[in-house]
Amino acid sequence: MVAIGQKRHRLRAWVTGLVIVVSVGAGTGSSALAHSSPTVKYYQVKTAHGGVPENLLAIAQRFLGTPDRAGEILELNRGRPQPGGGALGDPARLSPGWLLILPWDAVGEGVRVGPLPPVPAGLSPKPSGGTRAGGSCAVRTDGEPATTWAQQRLTPHLAWSHSRGAGVMVAVVDSGVDADVARLPGRVASGADIVSGTGRGDVDCLGTGTTMAALIAADDEAGLAGVAPQATIFPVRVATRKPSATVADQATGIDVAVSAGASVIALGSFVDASRPPVRAALSRAAEHDVVVVVDTAARLDPGSLPAGVLRVGAIAADNELSATDAATAADLVAPGVDVAAPHGEHPGLHRVTGSRYAVAFVAGTAALVRGARPQMSAIEVVDSLIRSAEAIGDRPVPDPAYGWGLVSPVRAVALSHGSAEGTDGSVGTTPVLVAVGLGLVGTGAVLLTSRLRRCRRSAAPGGPPPDEDSHALA
Repeated sequence: MVAIGQKRHRLRAWVTGLVIVVSVGAGTGSSALAHSSPTVKYYQVKTAHGGVPENLLAIAQRFLGTPDRAGEILELNRGRPQPGGGALGDPARLSPGWLLILPWDAVGEGVRVGPLPPVPAGLSPKPSGGTRAGGSCAVRTDGEPATTWAQQRLTPHLAWSHSRGAGVMVAVVDSGVDADVARLPGRVASGADIVSGTGRGDVDCLGTGTTMAALIAADDEAGLAGVAPQATIFPVRVATRKPSATVADQATGIDVAVSAGASVIALGSFVDASRPPVRAALSRAAEHDVVVVVDTAARLDPGSLPAGVLRVGAIAADNELSATDAATAADLVAPGVDVAAPHGEHPGLHRVTGSRYAVAFVAGTAALVRGARPQMSAIEVVDSLIRSAEAIGDRPVPDPAYGWGLVSPVRAVALSHGSAEGTDGSVGTTPVLVAVGLGLVGTGAVLLTSRLRRCRRSAAPGGPPPDEDSHALA
């Protein structure tokens, strides 16, 4: 077990020494959108280095500063098919031409940055998430069948002719992501295990991060597609076998997500955004033009949040807020009660409840908008989601608890195109879209944005302690 001090040193090096592999320029809106495949650091094995055959100990010494970290490289690559056949198993046996994924703080001549070249045809896929680095674990497989009311209500597929989130990296800061369960073939980066300070984030013992990822980006053949089915997921593991995370790991998880090039970050309920270190990390994310979506359970003071952060509450099919969100202030609401999602290794869909799932729907919508208009800044994306939200019944807008209303993937993408037209070509009739269509002319857009920002930040704070997300059992 790595000592606490040593782990913190490694995590700091991970963040501060990391080359930003996909440019995250503030204000451009084009951050982290260059590649649709996960971006990693990797090294192509040579026949020899300095006259000595290549081995993991020497590679770790050269790129990580110590041979003690050879085990990290081994766990990042164990069992993954390699060019020319074979797979890494014995750290002393490497074949020239093999491609080794490296930890994010690796530096040195020969370290490459970008999407890993594809595995040659005919080779077996990598092992499932339950046996990846981080130790084997039993991914939760409980749950009961549920209706797809949430997906039917949001109808994200109507926006897919304009955007499916291709080229957008969404970081899920929660319990990790098992790509095989989430039906995200080839679109889950190895990620980061913040708890250990080493290893990958694409293993999940609790199942909550996997479900978030599925709601965000599961492919069309999953039985239930995510909101942005072509987005890439970067899993950041801040909780392993216990449903909790230290404040330091929460803040570091956000920093690592930003450093990895995510342009949208979905924070699960293990992250308490009201804690000062976490708020500081949110500010750093805002400086890099990243959209961050959080739940409302942390009793967030809107005045303490940087621009680019969205507070989300969870609602049920009858529009009632979840019990834990009923007394809190939100910018938007989204489905989060009795939601259908792939969960665990059993086939079919299962019913899940929790504020983090509302966060996933909004993060997926942000990915659609960033995919449709990469040049939009994080602030512009947030305002697009706010201005396109659907009012809940006859409630005032903004409402102290429901904020600006229900997130709308279709309207948000349409608004990002600067048009009030519906997907069928007709002009939208809602007051929100009519106002937006008029407001996007000339300086009116600037005035409207400024007014909305002031109104949003004046929403009342407060609420109960963080919720305990639940998975309804059969």
